[in-house]
Amino acid sequence: MTTHTTDARSAEMVGNRRPSGLSRLVNALAARVQSFFERRRALRELRQLDDRLLSDIGLTRSELEAKLREAEAAQAANRKVRAKVGSAAGIPAAANANGTARAA
Repeated sequence: MTTHTTDARSAEMVGNRRPSGLSRLVNALAARVQSFFERRRALRELRQLDDRLLSDIGLTRSELEAKLREAEAAQAANRKVRAKVGSAAGIPAAANANGTARAA
């Protein structure tokens, strides 16, 4: 029988062992690459809007990239806060935003 603890480090565990430093590095790199491509896709979609539509959502063409970077930084900060609050509340880091565990 396997028991599961709820601290953030044990939530990263695979089986009975934690991922290696190389595994964490590869995961972090993959997350950054995915973020880069998501930002490029969002920028491409926003650039297709005309100036009037951009104005309606409070943007100008010259500030698109900066606003996307700000939004990405805010999302990263929110993820860190949720992970910290979740681990303090005993919710595994691998839980969804609603607190339920993700399927493996």
